[in-house]
Amino acid sequence: GLLLADLSIGDWFGGLLFSAGQQANEAVLDQLSALSFTRSAFFLCS
Repeated sequence: GLLLADLSIGDWFGGLLFSAGQQANEAVLDQLSALSFTRSAFFLCS
């Protein structure tokens, strides 16, 4: 019983870290795409 509880806590914690990592990746990708967009817009305007 104890082993099963440890496993479910590990799964929950792993899922938490994974979803946090996914959100961080999306935020970074958003920033990168915004950065490349402004850079290309600046390049076209200059």
